[in-house]
Amino acid sequence: MSDARCRILLAEDEQSIVASLTFLLERAGFEVAVEPDGAKVVARALAEQPALVLLDVMMPGIDGFEALRRLRADPAGRSLPVIMLTAKGQREDRETAIHLGADHFITKPFANSDVVDAARRLAAGRQGAGAKGGSANGAGANGAGATGAAPRVQTRGPAAEQGVGQAARAAT
Repeated sequence: MSDARCRILLAEDEQSIVASLTFLLERAGFEVAVEPDGAKVVARALAEQPALVLLDVMMPGIDGFEALRRLRADPAGRSLPVIMLTAKGQREDRETAIHLGADHFITKPFANSDVVDAARRLAAGRQGAGAKGGSANGAGANGAGATGAAPRVQTRGPAAEQGVGQAARAAT
């Protein structure tokens, strides 16, 4: 897959992380748009339909969980691939993100390769499914499950089969 012209909407308010992720993702061939406000990121994601939304949990306005909830409540946002990125790595935060429909969960500090690999996989799924529909959940891509020790990276997979993920999304 060519990452050229794949646009990522980065929802992050901490400037050092914005600079780091923008550099990292642009170097990997993505176009990066930044929105530091939780409420504004929802409207922007729905209007622009990026290949991927990289969503921080702790933001001004509304938090990332509420932003994700609003995205998934709108038909135009149900198929948008979303990676939750947060310093809050507690199990309950991962479970909340997955339950609300996040496609991937990465805990800060993160490995650069984790972010780039997840972005490539989810953006490729989005392109393959078409920009307005289909699923790009990356299920089971890294074998991480919702049980056991806290992984640094959490992808929907086994958790999706336990009544969360796409099934929960379809019911809303």
